[in-house]
Amino acid sequence: MIIRNMEEKDVEFVHKVGMNVKQFEVSPNSRFWTKEDIFQWIKSKDDVILVLEEKNKIIGFIMATVHKPTEKALIENLYIDEKFRGNKLSLKLVNKCLDLLKEKGCSYVFALVKLYNKEVVKLFESFNFNKGYDFSWVEKKL
Repeated sequence: MIIRNMEEKDVEFVHKVGMNVKQFEVSPNSRFWTKEDIFQWIKSKDDVILVLEEKNKIIGFIMATVHKPTEKALIENLYIDEKFRGNKLSLKLVNKCLDLLKEKGCSYVFALVKLYNKEVVKLFESFNFNKGYDFSWVEKKL
């Protein structure tokens, strides 16, 4: 099992998975990132975008954006293939992400988790994340 930076060769697979994960959908208009978004994202030196591999096959990923001026990071997406869940792999992936965010100077990290996704809330709470208030997603294309 290895955790590494996402590369261009991974974008097609990650995009396909992301488009099929209902939990990533934030509105009828926003299912997941476009391929172009992900291609641009992996070029960023500020952000953290990792994949988890088993036998050269991606079985998970985590994507986090960093806002340098405020030292804040947002964990945008976390995914572990259903066949590999329950093996604490998400702990390893989140831990690696948090280590890299700290190295990048982040002092505050947050994540948006759907209310019904209690397993992921518990996962983040195991890293001493505090559960905040509930919000509604509002959006507008510019």
